[in-house]
Amino acid sequence: DVIIEEEECYICLENYKEKNGLKYLNCSHVFHPSCLLQWYNSQKYNNFISYNCPVCKNSIFMEKGISV
Repeated sequence: DVIIEEEECYICLENYKEKNGLKYLNCSHVFHPSCLLQWYNSQKYNNFISYNCPVCKNSIFMEKGISV
């Protein structure tokens, strides 16, 4: 079982009624799936979506040792 430290969604600020079905990002922030989808859809700029965590702004994709 995954332990959730946050008791509420950072986007809608509502308490998690059920732990099943929540979206966990690599940075360990947790969201309701519908809230996360709505937030990403609101972040479109010129048809480009920024896939970063709404809280800490880290990429939602795991880095695989790529350096620039």
